This record gives sequence, C-alpha cells and structure tokens, in this order.
Amino acid sequence: QDASKNLMCLLKNKFKLADSLQTMKRYFLLDQGDFFMHFLDASEEELMKPMEEISVGRVQHFLSMSIQLTENQRDGEIEHSVALSQQDDSQLVPRMLKCRFSSESLVAYLDSLYGGIANQEARTPSRQPYGCATRDTGFDLFALDFALVPFPTSLVLSRHSMENYKLLFRHLFFAKHVERRLVGVWSDHQVLKKLDSLRGLLGPSFLLRQRMLHFVQNLINYMTFDVVENNWLEMMSSINAPDQQATNGQREQTVDDILSIHDGFLHKTLEACLLTNPSLIRSLTKLLNTCLLFTDQMKRFMATTRIYDDSLNLAAEKRGAVQRNLNERGASQVVALDKNKLLRVLTSVKEERNVLHQRQTRRVGREICSESYKRMIERFQEVFSADLSVFMMQLNTHTASGTMASLGIRLDWNGFITSSISLRSNA
Repeated sequence: QDASKNLMCLLKNKFKLADSLQTMKRYFLLDQGDFFMHFLDASEEELMKPMEEISVGRVQHFLSMSIQLTENQRDGEIEHSVALSQQDDSQLVPRMLKCRFSSESLVAYLDSLYGGIANQEARTPSRQPYGCATRDTGFDLFALDFALVPFPTSLVLSRHSMENYKLLFRHLFFAKHVERRLVGVWSDHQVLKKLDSLRGLLGPSFLLRQRMLHFVQNLINYMTFDVVENNWLEMMSSINAPDQQATNGQREQTVDDILSIHDGFLHKTLEACLLTNPSLIRSLTKLLNTCLLFTDQMKRFMATTRIYDDSLNLAAEKRGAVQRNLNERGASQVVALDKNKLLRVLTSVKEERNVLHQRQTRRVGREICSESYKRMIERFQEVFSADLSVFMMQLNTHTASGTMASLGIRLDWNGFITSSISLRSNA
C-alpha cells in the first residue's frame, strides 16, 4: 500500500499527470483550436501533395512553429518559452510532439482492425470529369506522436493508449479538414452571389454545399462537445477525486484505478465517435469523401470561371488609376479640378466594373448551364442524399438512446432527413 501511495504521489505531483493528459487533449483531441488553424495555414499546401512528394522536415518545422506560437499565446508571457526549454524530459510537453505519416489511410487501418471497410465498392462521384484520381495525400496519412513517453507517465499513456489517441486525432483532423474545405467553398459562393441574375441557377450548388456543411459541422460539434468534452470532464473528476479513506468499505485510489478510468475514457470516446462500428465508420467515410470531392470540383469550377483573377485585375487597375491621378497633381493646380478628374477616373472604373460584371455573368452562366456541370451537381446530390440516408438509418438502428442518439438529433432536428428516407423508400 505504501508503494502504491508513493507511486500515486509521484504521478500526480512530480510528474504532473493532469498536465500530461491536458497536453494530450489540447493537441491529439484538437481542443486547442488556434493550433489547428496556425498549423493548417502554414502546412495545408504541403499536406495536399501526394505522400511521396511531401517534405517531412518542412511539415515538422510548421508543426514546431505552430506549437510554439500556440503555447506562447496561451500562456501570455515571454518567459513561457524559456520555461519550456528548461523543462526536463520527465514531463510530457508539447515541444516533444513529432509529425508522423502512417503507411496506410485511416480507412485502411480500421479495415485491418475490423475488416470489411476498405473493400466496399465506392459510390462517390469520380474525380475523372475534372481531373485524374489522386493518390493518398498528407491529409490521409498525417498523425501526431511522442517519440518517447517518460516513465511513470507511460503507465497511463501506454503504446496502446497512444494508438487510440492517434486514431482519434486522425479522425478529428480529417473531419476538421473537410469542414475547412467546405468553408472555403462557402467563401467562394459568396463571391458568386453578386451575380444576381444567376442566383436561381446556382441555387442547387449553394443548397448542396450548405447540406454538406451542416452535416460536417454538426458531426464535429457532436464529437468535440457531446463526446470528448463530457467524457473528459468525467474522467478528470474521477482522477482528481480526493483519496477515500478505508471507511464504509471504500479504499484509497490506486494506479490500477487510474488506468481503468483512463482506459474507460478512451473506450467510450472511440465508441461514441463511431470508430468501433465498421458499418457506421464506412458510411461516414463515404460521406466525408463525397464532401471532399465536391470541394475539389467547386475549386476547379472557380478556376475555370476566373472570378478571382478578374476581381484582382480590376482592383489593381483602380488603385493604379487613383495613384496616377495623385501623382499628376501639381502645386499650382486647383484642388477642385483634381477632385473632378478623380471623379471621372472613378466613374470610368465603375463602368469597367459593370462591363466586367456582365462578362463574368456570361462566363459563369455558360459553365453552370453546361451538361457536364448539371450532371456533376445532380450526381453529387444523388450520392450524398443516398449515403446520408444509409448513415442515418444505421445510426438510428445502433443508437436508440445514449450519447450517440444526440448525433441523430443534431443531424435531423427538423425531421427533414427522416421524411426524405420515407420518400426514397416509397419511390
């Protein structure tokens, strides 16, 4: 009993188990939102490449910079970076994080665990109409890891536990990546909304994007708030509970109790995040991949219409015209005349903008009225609706109550998906 008590004191006090677990939550469970944004802002272009073209050293550099920036901002003190460098290797600290690239995608890894996931026939629309199919990218294989977890923290954060954390990280990271891509499409669509005469024709694209964004954002909110946060608070409450005296048949907390509490947290979180259910994770993967393919098509569509190029050229011309007018001012000229000249320049730019608006309307109109674009949107609508219906039916079958039931409520709060399933079944 004395040895167990001493080990508990070492874990909680000297080796700061709570801080180590908090580090795992901040980075592996993406609790630190600014870290995710800093890292993707720097590394997104690199991670979009096929795996064999990625510079691991560059990604590690971006990761280290993002961690340093995040930790400095979180602490708010310059001395924090000095304190980090003075910490010994007996504690688990963010600067020890390393980037790792798995040899297989998340779906392939889950298939090796449960079987029957990767061998299903793909029903998502092909990339072929707008480009060739791609190999696994950095986003498919990226993971975080600690090269070494110091003892005795490694009793709790064992290799098995670390594998579970990495599995959760890859799942959350990929879902967050899909959300970020869909938000980018939303931003592109705001630019297209200025083409008032085409809003009706663009309506199906806008609606499909919003349905996808609604699904992904509610999935992420469910996993982060309903699952991770609730389970985490429950775990920490149990770990930090004051030691019980051996009264009323109770005993003091031991290391085995800590291990049991932590393993219970990971098991419940993996289960609620659908990672232990092959059929649900299969359907979810299809939906997320369909969303990614849709964002790829929308990016190609925006590149084809050259909306941003036209806007940048017009803005540059306007700035140049104003600057030339300012440079032409002489000391003897009357200010009113300069204002009139500037007004004429701005009027000319406005006319050019109207001409550009009409040209963009014709160009975008030709693209969205083309048969290939219509078929592409219809195909995405068909596949997304079908896979969402399958996912919801499986979810309702597996979860009559409990935490996972809240995901069904989030996704179908007004009964729209349920009514769509009924219509599809009756058709």
